[in-house]
Amino acid sequence: MSGGSRADPYYQRNPPKKSAAPSASEKGAKKRGRKPNFEEVKRLYFDEGLSIPAVAEALDVSRYSVVEVFKEHGLQARRRQYTDQDVKDLYDKGLTQQQVADHFKISFQSVIEIFKRNGWKARPLLKTPIDRTLELYRQGYTQKEMAEILGVSPAAVWQLLNKMGLVSARNKDWKMREASNRAIEYEKGREWRRKRKEIHERDNHTCQGCGRSPDKVNGVRLAVHHIVPLAQWIYEGRDPSEYPDDLLVTVCKKCHSIADAGRGRMKYVRPPLK
Repeated sequence: MSGGSRADPYYQRNPPKKSAAPSASEKGAKKRGRKPNFEEVKRLYFDEGLSIPAVAEALDVSRYSVVEVFKEHGLQARRRQYTDQDVKDLYDKGLTQQQVADHFKISFQSVIEIFKRNGWKARPLLKTPIDRTLELYRQGYTQKEMAEILGVSPAAVWQLLNKMGLVSARNKDWKMREASNRAIEYEKGREWRRKRKEIHERDNHTCQGCGRSPDKVNGVRLAVHHIVPLAQWIYEGRDPSEYPDDLLVTVCKKCHSIADAGRGRMKYVRPPLK
């Protein structure tokens, strides 16, 4: 007998198991069934100025649940403080849809709905340089940081990484995240403070990028730049205390940001690890 008939003795002895993962409808029903806390709704809506959809998104509940809280406690929803044209005008000034949503304290989906309702089209995503994006990706920059360095939107960076199959790879790369956390903790410790002092003394307390020093120019603050990112060093299985001094260089805060971004005269060539 083919198939899985309920009259089949094998079927009765071994009934099919239901999937443990909830379906989309089950997730939606569970979300609709949750009742948000009144004080949290009140704080987010009135104190922080979020919209009802944004409140629902922040509390991971449905909009209907938030509206029910309003009805139950007799709260009056405020009138919308912006028009569709206000959203469009701000977008036309060069802001992204996410930035517009953040400005008006509404959800990103609300901005999308406004555009759809009025038949407006979003700007095409700026072309993202592949080689530079990959370089920043390997150095451990986040998508938001890469977007700021490249001068494009985070969506453009995400789209490029997603095409290359790197979005899921970054999300699963817990080893790199752990290495970044270890690097941060190491730079808070006494050993790094001692090492930083030694590098400053070696370089005569002078920025090796612009030549400024606190003794000559007021307000100059010095730092130490890792030519090979410390997180990458740890990721490769090396101990941070074994980081070689010749890969450390004294820089001022301004040149440090330029060096990390890989721009201008402070564009260090990161040598391969041996």
